[in-house]
Amino acid sequence: MIKDEKLRNSLLESFPDLGYRKQQKIENEHMPQYVLYTQVKKGVFECYCTRCRRFYTNDIVNGRHFIKGIAHKKEGTCLECNSVVTYLAMGKGRKSMWHKENFAVFIAKEENLYIRCFTVYERFSANGSRGYFGDSAPLDFEWYEVQRYCLTPNGAQHWDARFNFNSNENRWCKKWHPLKSENDPDFRTGGFYANNSYVVIDREETEKTFLIYADKCISQSEYPAIKGNYIKCLCEFAAHPNIEYLIKSGFGYIVSQKLAEGTMDGIRINYRSNDVKKMLKLNKAEMSLLKDRGCGVLSAYLTLRRFDPATNENLRFQAACRYKYCIDTLIAIMNKTNLSLRKVLNYVEKQEGYYGIRDWNDYLDQCIKLKYDTTDTLIAKPKDLHKAHERLTKIIKIKADEIAQQELEERNQKLKKMEYVDEKRGLQVVVPQSLQEIINEGKRLNHCVGGYVERHANGKLTILFLRTIEKPDVPYYTMEVSTDGRIVQCRGYKNNRANNPKPQEISDFEKEYQQYLDVLFGKKTKKQRLKISA
Repeated sequence: MIKDEKLRNSLLESFPDLGYRKQQKIENEHMPQYVLYTQVKKGVFECYCTRCRRFYTNDIVNGRHFIKGIAHKKEGTCLECNSVVTYLAMGKGRKSMWHKENFAVFIAKEENLYIRCFTVYERFSANGSRGYFGDSAPLDFEWYEVQRYCLTPNGAQHWDARFNFNSNENRWCKKWHPLKSENDPDFRTGGFYANNSYVVIDREETEKTFLIYADKCISQSEYPAIKGNYIKCLCEFAAHPNIEYLIKSGFGYIVSQKLAEGTMDGIRINYRSNDVKKMLKLNKAEMSLLKDRGCGVLSAYLTLRRFDPATNENLRFQAACRYKYCIDTLIAIMNKTNLSLRKVLNYVEKQEGYYGIRDWNDYLDQCIKLKYDTTDTLIAKPKDLHKAHERLTKIIKIKADEIAQQELEERNQKLKKMEYVDEKRGLQVVVPQSLQEIINEGKRLNHCVGGYVERHANGKLTILFLRTIEKPDVPYYTMEVSTDGRIVQCRGYKNNRANNPKPQEISDFEKEYQQYLDVLFGKKTKKQRLKISA
């Protein structure tokens, strides 16, 4: 984007006209040509050619003006101008048709390149008094200019056509809005899935401007993103003319990725220099290695070089090619073990190669968690990485279970007060003694209380067991209590959805136990609140 507003406005005002001849040329040569026909009687067709724009009759009596086998959407020849056309039947049910094409018209003016983007509609109608087609020609063209570009040695500017309501004139007026990014033109006025392809008109006009070598460079490029984003690539040339050297030196993949994805994987380019080595900060040997390798390899190579500049170039290149998508993991391992790149690569290849590098990093994280010395080679490089990883996983799980059980036992000392016995109903509330008891409760009653284990251990909620006094070890109902002493839910087998509705006895017990919790948590009952308010 050109930041100088005055320059932008002057460029917008200086846009050249399209011209009648160029407009006619586009309509005649680049729009599809048709012969519209309707059958007047058997063997007689009234026709209109959109190429020569003449009426004629395809009559069996006149041998020269007769073609056999006319059919809708069939290719043929106009009998007046001999142009290749497509026949369209304008019979019953086809009183109007239309076709749309998108064009980007290039116009050179002084050293600047102006691009005007149009959507052209070709409309056919069949009505009136002159036969079936009417008194005038049934063909009409409508031109809508949707976007503009101006490419100058100072940069590129992109405009979008927008309509604003003018209250003074009481109508909608077109206004050209400057855009910050120079993307390919967007013709999708008919919705997101509308056709956005376009035809470039007078492409050779670029040779008359400062972009004299840009078109040839783009045409000869082997990267689809460069060829497929032609105008966007020209704008990139206008902003940074020396990207021509990148493309010619085998580093066009950087430009290609920037055009296609808008990113270069963290690769920085010095656009002030015309020397590719200085632009990318590479030496001659590195240039030879990284030519035509892709942004992923180049980015990984530069990341490794910043971390360990003393490493051999070939070894660094080998690592960048093999582990370009996990280079950060490779560097993390070198940091944790203080091993050289060569030793890290040799060990990984002896294990599981590409897939083993992530397991190794996980294993080292486990060692750090257990406070092992990862700089010790015997610890950092076990003979069987997979078995060592599994062994540490079990140790960590045992320790985590021990810590969780210890926390639970400490909590249970505080939760003892929540135990409750109702001898009349033969029910009691029991505090779980272990996390495994909660998991087993969920399995026996076929509900999801097992998923509450971690939150129960952390004190975010409390799980209690409702058991009968006669069978204190047999799961009956499970209760969840919030941190403020409120019963959230009390569920039985299959959450009381398996033809076993909750008995009234349990509901009455819940109300009684809630009153007990209110007293335990220091809450005032409804009667106490009424007395205070009175």
